[in-house]
Amino acid sequence: MQQTEKYKLNLIESSDPFLPEALNQNTQKVEEVLSENLEGMDARVTVLEAHKFACGVYIGNSASSVNNEQFIPLPFTPKAVVVWYPHTNWYTYACIEGYSLTPFLRWAENGFIAGSAVNDNNVKFPFIAFR
Repeated sequence: MQQTEKYKLNLIESSDPFLPEALNQNTQKVEEVLSENLEGMDARVTVLEAHKFACGVYIGNSASSVNNEQFIPLPFTPKAVVVWYPHTNWYTYACIEGYSLTPFLRWAENGFIAGSAVNDNNVKFPFIAFR
């Protein structure tokens, strides 16, 4: 029976008799490593999951929207949103949770609201949102 170079796991060869001990040793080694490192990995995943972002493009619908506003859904409630206006030298509009740098863009639960300046009918608006 051979072992892997890095982790010294048992490599069962076709000529070896089948012995469950070799497989059990592999399982025990894997479990030891997982139990030692899993808490740290869980903490890192939790931190990464707290910081999400989404980017994309929405199409303005001011001709059919109420008050020339459109809700853009996201899989989370953003802390900040930036929308680029693709005409007139690419003006940038931004809002941060609880504060908007422009009346045309507001954050909302599970998305953001694009007002008249960033909701022109049939115009594609690129955006990025952060949590």
